[in-house]
Amino acid sequence: MKILRRRRSPVDLDLTPLIDVVFQLLVFFMLAARFAPPSIQINLPRGVKHNDARPERLVIRIGRRGEVFVGADRVDMQALQGVLNKRLRVLGINEVHIEADKDMPYRYFMRVMDRARAAGARRVNLTYEGKRP
Repeated sequence: MKILRRRRSPVDLDLTPLIDVVFQLLVFFMLAARFAPPSIQINLPRGVKHNDARPERLVIRIGRRGEVFVGADRVDMQALQGVLNKRLRVLGINEVHIEADKDMPYRYFMRVMDRARAAGARRVNLTYEGKRP
């Protein structure tokens, strides 16, 4: 006598809900990281200054409160592009050097750099505090 047995269906795991949950977690953490304020303070390394004896350097200095000096002259932010355009043509160069206070808000630096680019500066060099060799 033969005993009839039911055939067992193969066991399958449905991974669709697991994939949905992982995808939702990924989206959540991507959005949370996008809107979270940066919490890491970065201290940039100090470098070594090289002697640069070229007299045709055009130096822009930005103070802590956003005051801008081109050479020794204080310049209004609105007039900066015209002053830089004229000085770049007179000196016959296409680069500027920016010296900024380390406690200055970043927006002042971006404004000065944008105006320098619009005035014709093709190279914008950032000057930093360093020790002499």
